[in-house]
Amino acid sequence: MFTGQFFFEAPDLNQFCEQAKAVGFDEQRYITAINEVPVFTEEKVKLIMRILRQLAELIGEIGQVNLMLEKQKAEIEKQAIYDALTGLPNRILLQKRAEEEVARAERSQRAFACLFIDLDNFKSVNDNLGHDAGDQLLIEAATRIRNSIREYDLVARFGGDEFVVIAGDINNKEAAGKIAHNINNSLQVPFTIQNKAFHLSSSIGIAFYPNDCSTISELFKLADNAMYTTKQNGKSGFNYCVH
Repeated sequence: MFTGQFFFEAPDLNQFCEQAKAVGFDEQRYITAINEVPVFTEEKVKLIMRILRQLAELIGEIGQVNLMLEKQKAEIEKQAIYDALTGLPNRILLQKRAEEEVARAERSQRAFACLFIDLDNFKSVNDNLGHDAGDQLLIEAATRIRNSIREYDLVARFGGDEFVVIAGDINNKEAAGKIAHNINNSLQVPFTIQNKAFHLSSSIGIAFYPNDCSTISELFKLADNAMYTTKQNGKSGFNYCVH
């Protein structure tokens, strides 16, 4: 009956004896139970409540700090693997996803393609309009490339004005060439930068794993070489790697 209760001052046992008789309680057991009820002064109760309130506030603050730390951790992890300007995966995440694609290709015995993309004439934007304009163009170009590939393909910013697409489950040149064609077509639509129309295209190199190579580093290198072949042949197009 008295579990969790307390008195502010020592109880009047005579009063409780009379109460026990009135309601038919076992007087000795009733008084024993009364004696076990703790006695706290009002000041002590206020102190305990103040401590409990402060403890609750501290726990709440710790929770807020933990949430903030988790948010900061997630942001740091995101910054480590995503490009700050375009929001695309960076080279670190590209490497990881490429490794996953290699494992998937080996399990399914299917090839995948790597498209190495370089924006043609990008330097002239920085030279003529400034780096802010160049950043705007990169952001828009990244969006166009992302919208030109299949939903399950990956596009990453490799560095500067270079992008890489990993296109899974592709065993023939025609399928990879179609993706390259879509990318180039999307980039040839004029860009509006600082109220000025700017024309752009891309040079693309294509290599396949495992058809052309046995490692990811070789895959990137071969696709990069094929891209430079496109540059040498007049830009605005794509080439496959040649052994």
